[in-house]
Amino acid sequence: MQKRSVNNSSGSPVSIEALMDAIVFKDIKTLRSEVAVRTFKDNELIGRFEGILAFMSPDALNLRIFSSMGNNLMETTMSNGIVQAYVPNTNVLFEGKLPIVSLNDLPEEDHIFRFEELEDRYLLYVFKTDDGVVELASKYFFEKNTLLNTSIYTYMGGMQYMEMRFSDFSGKIPGKMNIVFHPSSVLEITIKNPILNTAIPANYFKPMKHENKTVKTIRYPFSNLISSQ
Repeated sequence: MQKRSVNNSSGSPVSIEALMDAIVFKDIKTLRSEVAVRTFKDNELIGRFEGILAFMSPDALNLRIFSSMGNNLMETTMSNGIVQAYVPNTNVLFEGKLPIVSLNDLPEEDHIFRFEELEDRYLLYVFKTDDGVVELASKYFFEKNTLLNTSIYTYMGGMQYMEMRFSDFSGKIPGKMNIVFHPSSVLEITIKNPILNTAIPANYFKPMKHENKTVKTIRYPFSNLISSQ
């Protein structure tokens, strides 16, 4: 791992280790929150929903979206490189692979880290090594003065796959997440009164069984929520 460090504007040393310690949900084992969700396509607002978001370290996310009547419109789970999205009213289960993106602890085994000082931000590069092949896995951007982790870019097969933007911080916890999973579609999640580090049932993030569902391939998380509007 590269050990080079610089000082930020407050005079504090900044290194790869310091940036790894500043990743968005660092030291948070679980998070559960009611959320307000808005979907955009080509910069146009196309949907508003309420839901529940759950996170478990290091990379598991579950988002449940409800209608105004309280009916379950969609459940999406992302964990261990698998994404699933189930739409009950059509009994369709969308499923696919995605890059593993850590929101708190970065795995050091089989990974190489570099960082760059930009004009107003720090950029942490994460490269995955596999049988001698080195490939960009993700980029983490941090505000220069505060070291707040404001965005994460993930890559798969050398191409940018998904972008996560964080804003409206309360301390180090973001109040808003924007997930951009291809150029024209954005999912905006506003976090309300998050509950941290409490027990979440183990089956909350388990893969959904195919059973009698119609299974279809999905490339981008949440794309069915936006394309169905």
